[in-house]
Amino acid sequence: MSWFGNWEGGGYKSKKIEERLCSKCALGKIEDEIYFLMECPKYTNERNKIMSFLETVYPWTSQSQDHKSVFTAMMSSTNFEVQRQVSEYISKIFKIRN
Repeated sequence: MSWFGNWEGGGYKSKKIEERLCSKCALGKIEDEIYFLMECPKYTNERNKIMSFLETVYPWTSQSQDHKSVFTAMMSSTNFEVQRQVSEYISKIFKIRN
């Protein structure tokens, strides 16, 4: 598995989809960007922090069960503070992951 997960650094391209399971939880889910950032229970504590912050900027995220929409808002924001907080979140969960 790549340092970046099964979706980057060739991991995504060189593995069949059924081989890209998250190695950090026992749920048997495919590890992609959305699963890594929005769903894997390994990162729940850090995710709760970023979601609490995002709710102050994007109130609709508190009600959303659509992880892809929240992911898209989080990753495409032009708000500097959102960018900073998301960057810190990603850094923290990569440290936990590795």
